[in-house]
Amino acid sequence: MTKTKSLYLPNLNAFRFIAASAVMIHHIEYTKLELNLPNCWSQQVWGLIGDLGVTLFFTLSGFLITILLLKEKKETGTINIVAFYKRRILRIWPLYYLIFFLALFILPYIPFFNLPSSFSAKEDVIIKLLLFIFMLPNVIFSFYPRLPYAVQTWSIGVEEQFYLIWPWLIKKTKNTIQVLLIIYVGFIFLMLILETNIVASNIPDQIIHLIFHLRFGCMAIGGVAASLYFYEKKKILNYILNLKAQLFGIIALSVLFLLSQKFLMHELFALFFALIILNFAFCLKVLVNLEREPFKYLGKISYGIYMYQFVATAISIKSVNYFIGFERTVLSNSIIYLTTFGLTITLASLSYEFYEKRFIKLKQKFQIILSNS
Repeated sequence: MTKTKSLYLPNLNAFRFIAASAVMIHHIEYTKLELNLPNCWSQQVWGLIGDLGVTLFFTLSGFLITILLLKEKKETGTINIVAFYKRRILRIWPLYYLIFFLALFILPYIPFFNLPSSFSAKEDVIIKLLLFIFMLPNVIFSFYPRLPYAVQTWSIGVEEQFYLIWPWLIKKTKNTIQVLLIIYVGFIFLMLILETNIVASNIPDQIIHLIFHLRFGCMAIGGVAASLYFYEKKKILNYILNLKAQLFGIIALSVLFLLSQKFLMHELFALFFALIILNFAFCLKVLVNLEREPFKYLGKISYGIYMYQFVATAISIKSVNYFIGFERTVLSNSIIYLTTFGLTITLASLSYEFYEKRFIKLKQKFQIILSNS
């Protein structure tokens, strides 16, 4: 398969690691809550951090996939849909299926890894297995009790579901920005409608939960940001590619974060995440240079960090509780955070080097646009 020009986007690997870290912090506090240990979960900020980390992931994914597809369309005159799906399968599926296999068939039967919610892994196994196989973990997330060690896969399912239409949309449409904006605005209105008590009262909670977690709008606004740069919308870019816009985006995210204690709409966060991603990828001057070797490597293994974090969290918390206890809370929590991050990065690194790389090398055979991302 003929390769065309390469595409290098600085700073974005750091964003991947930041997003994965936010989700990890979220899950550390939740796991302590589940084990009835001293935790900070009652402070809403800990739940929001994880939610926003996932929103950043979705926005970044939309940005990267869109710009790669647009570049492929420009360079080759079309988009090779089959090659696109082969790339996605080889990068996402091997680790996804490994984690769900561990979560359903291995970890629930090892006493050390038992959590109060572990019983759910032994119930409705056939249905869950089928939903996992057909990339519908978000349905499990909405309709069944929490599934330890695999709950994070719901976001993988949402991305894969949107990818069913994404390459076709970009291949067939002549106005990518308009179509993606329609999707984005449509999801904002959908979220507002679902927020009203009249509508929500007539819809089962599981359905509302499923829709709220689709996040197609977040991926769409990431795609809009990529399209603005690709199609050289200079009048708009002159306003949004500069240090003032970066500062505005950070302030806006901070204000939204404070307001989200009462009302949370991920699509609004995604708008400002997209602004910051666009700046850090293409603006010549950025507030903070994240293009550092440690960040680049951690971003490269961020998929593994995201997927292995629950295993590392359980090991860290249970070990600390057994050997040290929680009487010395500051010491205990410091060790938990340090060991969880350290163990997660170690597992992700080993997985990347000895498992994922085998599939990544196969994936490269189907790359049209070579990319650092």
